Amino acid sequence: MASSFSAPLSDSIYLPYPGDCNLYYEKITLRCPSNTYWSIALQRCDNINNSNCSTPIINPPSDNRPEDNLDKLCAHHLGTFIPYPGDCSRFIQCDYIPFVKICPEYLYWNSELLTCDKICI
Repeated sequence: MASSFSAPLSDSIYLPYPGDCNLYYEKITLRCPSNTYWSIALQRCDNINNSNCSTPIINPPSDNRPEDNLDKLCAHHLGTFIPYPGDCSRFIQCDYIPFVKICPEYLYWNSELLTCDKICI
């Protein structure tokens, strides 16, 4: 049975771009509709019954310093890369000792390709 898809609801926040007062970026937090969970494999919200989601919800740190919570952020992502909360020019390498990496200038973390790219995804 095919699951129906609804577009996620979003809340936008506008933030200054680090190091360039002429730029700003939009940080968007998305929530899947009722009875759906985010599917990393499908890159969309999918029916809860089709989900293999077992990770607890981790809220971004309130002090805007993800470095203080790398172990929490990487808890269920060992051996992978995850986006850095609130900054597309960075990403987190989740190893036994997780650490933040910075993309080269004018490039942004692309979660689909797992590399720095011209587009922040």
